[in-house]
Amino acid sequence: MKNIINKKSTTDFSGFYVVYKGSTLNEDPSNYGLSHLMEHLLCKSYTHLYDDFDRYSISWNAYTSSTEVVFHITGLDEYIYKYRHELVNSLLKFNITEKEFETERSIVIQEYKDYFQDQGSAHYYNIMRKELGYYGPIGKLQSLENLKYGDIKKYFNDYLSKPSLIINVSKNSDFDGFNLFLDKTSTTFIKKDEKIEIEKLADFNKSSIIGYNSVGEDYPYIKFINKMIAGSIKSPLIDEIREKRGLTYSVSSSLYNISEDEGFLVTSLITDDNKVDECLEIYEKVLSNPKKYLTKERFDLIKDFYKVQYKKNEINRYSSIENLIRPKEWDLELIINDITFEDVIKIYNKYFIFEKLKWSVDKKDM
Repeated sequence: MKNIINKKSTTDFSGFYVVYKGSTLNEDPSNYGLSHLMEHLLCKSYTHLYDDFDRYSISWNAYTSSTEVVFHITGLDEYIYKYRHELVNSLLKFNITEKEFETERSIVIQEYKDYFQDQGSAHYYNIMRKELGYYGPIGKLQSLENLKYGDIKKYFNDYLSKPSLIINVSKNSDFDGFNLFLDKTSTTFIKKDEKIEIEKLADFNKSSIIGYNSVGEDYPYIKFINKMIAGSIKSPLIDEIREKRGLTYSVSSSLYNISEDEGFLVTSLITDDNKVDECLEIYEKVLSNPKKYLTKERFDLIKDFYKVQYKKNEINRYSSIENLIRPKEWDLELIINDITFEDVIKIYNKYFIFEKLKWSVDKKDM
C-alpha cells in the first residue's frame, strides 16, 4: 500500500485523512485503551485550528478502531487544501501537558463507564473478553486508571510519531511533499496471557441476546449476508421478530474486524425478560431455514442495493474511504459484480445456521 493515496473528487467537497495503523494490536495488559486515549490527546494538538474549522464549515473528527486511529477533516476543497499540511504538522508536534493528560484520561474513563451502562455494549464487550481475551478500543478500566504521563510519551514515540497512511480526496490538488511515515505496524491480534476481567453489569430491566461466531475469512460474503438477514425492515430477522411479533425494537447483524485477519460475527437484540425464549425460537426458525428466508429475490435486491451504494460512494468519495484503509480481503465492492446466490448460501451454511452460532443471554451468562 502506498503511504499517500490521492483521489480525484467528483465535486467541490474534499476529504483529508491521517491514518495510524496498529491501534489496539499494539497494546498489552498494562495499557489497554491507550490508543483511544491517544486519539483524544492528539486532537488537542490542533485546538488552535478549531475556530478556523468553524469559520470555514470544516467538519473534523477522529476515531479509534481495532486496527487504526484516524484523524480527518472534510469540507469545501479550497479550505481543506488550506489546512492539510498544518493538520499533519500539528499531529507530529504532539506536546501535551501532564494536566491535559489527567483531564482527558478522566474523560475517557467516564466514556468507558458509559459504555458499560449501555446493555448491548456491555454484553458485547464482555463476550469479546470471555471468547477472545480482547478488550477492544474501549480498553480496560484498571489499565486506564494506572496509566502515567510517561506512558503516553513512550506510546507516541513508538507508534504515533509518524502516520502510516495519508488519504487525500481533492478536486484540484494532490497532497505531496511529505515522506515521514511509520512502517512498523501490527496487523494480527495475539491473545495476551492474563486473567480476563468481566465487567459487572448494571441492573438492566431487559435481556440482551447475542449470537456470535469467530471468522478468519469470507469477510465480504458475511457482510453481504448480514445485509440480507437484518439490513432493513423487510429482512427476515427484523420482519419475523419485530414486525410480526413486536418482540424487540431492533435486530442487528454485523461483522467486526478484530485484526486484519480476524473477524467477529454478531447478531443481537434486546427484549423483555419474559420474551427471551420466544426470540431464540424465532432466531432458530429463521436462521435454520435458509431455503425459506434467504431467497434468490432477496439476494438480487441486496446485490442491486450494493451496486447503487457503491455508485453513490464514488460520487461522495471524499467521505467514502473505508475501502482504502482496510485490506482488500474485506472489500465487498471488489466482488459485488461476481458474487452469486450459490456463493452466499455456501457461506451462510458455514457460519449462520443457528447451531453454528454461540448464544448468550446476559442475565444468564454474565
